Amino acid sequence: AVSAFQERYGLEATGTLDAATVDRISEARAHAVTLTSLLAMVPAGDADHMTAWLPQLNASMWEAGCNSDARKAAYIAQLAHETDHFRTLEEYASGKAYEGRKDLGNTERGDGTRFKGRGAIQTTGRANYTSASEALGPDFVENPELLQDPRWAFAAAAHFWNEHDLNRYSDRGDIRGQTRVINGGTNGLR
Repeated sequence: AVSAFQERYGLEATGTLDAATVDRISEARAHAVTLTSLLAMVPAGDADHMTAWLPQLNASMWEAGCNSDARKAAYIAQLAHETDHFRTLEEYASGKAYEGRKDLGNTERGDGTRFKGRGAIQTTGRANYTSASEALGPDFVENPELLQDPRWAFAAAAHFWNEHDLNRYSDRGDIRGQTRVINGGTNGLR
């Protein structure tokens, strides 16, 4: 368990509960939510997926700097919407609607379906897959399905969150503006 925590939170996975690991545990707790609170925040959610994905969700909130109630709530709300209440890490639509969308970097034939929304924040388009690859290491352009692996799905969400400085929207309570950045409109807002 210690090795898994160390790996997930960017420490050398020694399995030893050293001072750096203890400090990181304290820091991570400020960014984390419990399963009970997550189930309360997303009552229509898939409890099995939320249980399985909670470690990746919490690690990604740490990576995204979600250390206040406002930031945590916004992050969870956006990811819950993007994943259909934590039911899927792949967009239900085929992606054909993204074909030829130069604003998403989809310049080659087949890019729309190849780079449809995947991951916890529904990374969409060749440009966003490329950005995630450059930041995280795996080649998501050559292997787009890797973004459906919870490890990479949530890491990519944190990367996108940071790349677009989405905490500034959380800090001022601007969910509408944040939603526009994430999905280009206000889809899902009531």
